[in-house]
Amino acid sequence: SSENWKERNAALTAIAIIGEGCCDSLKDNLSDVVDIILHSVKDPTARVRWTAIHSIGQLSTDFAPLFQKRFHHQILSIISNGMKDDANPRIQSVSAEATINFCNEANCELIKPYLEELMNNIMYLLSIKNEGIISGAITAAASIADSTKSDFVPYYKKCMDIIIPMIDGRGQVDSLGIRGKAIECVALTAASVGKEAFSQYQQEVMNLITALAEAELPPADPRMQPLSKCWGNLSK
Repeated sequence: SSENWKERNAALTAIAIIGEGCCDSLKDNLSDVVDIILHSVKDPTARVRWTAIHSIGQLSTDFAPLFQKRFHHQILSIISNGMKDDANPRIQSVSAEATINFCNEANCELIKPYLEELMNNIMYLLSIKNEGIISGAITAAASIADSTKSDFVPYYKKCMDIIIPMIDGRGQVDSLGIRGKAIECVALTAASVGKEAFSQYQQEVMNLITALAEAELPPADPRMQPLSKCWGNLSK
């Protein structure tokens, strides 16, 4: 590989772009692509590692579900390690985002063996005072819950105790975007874990959502779209 990190970075970017447009052509060489990623996540340059993990998110979508079925062990290990990279918050953030793409296209049986480690890492990211990291972690939690359903129940309370207060700005990091993400996550996880698990939070959540619905938010408010969609999930 090139000694110039910019060239290594460009090569990874090219792989992600080619994968998006030439899935059928690249499918037979997917193992070689994953080998390049496995090598690149150990690159001494953080920008190259970021691009490698970002490409995982792209490939998780473009080659689903083959990518998940064949490479779940390697990929989930990379994602988990990325979430622990305290020296590089952008890598932690992109690792959470890659989790979203991977889990959106993965079934419970693939994720279940890694669920405890994934959720431990998600909970850790939710404790970091960084809006980008927390935003990704919120959506990653929702994606994992949606894929694992009842298997998510053991992690549900600890997760909701942090995310529900974010709906009205009681989290340690606050923005309208974070509040919107929290609404979406709470609704999706409620639908995933079922009525019994959700019942302990039902009144609190309904009070928060109803108050927002009555507040006549402006159309551009980032809470509007998740608010309009949440009722269906909460009623399941």
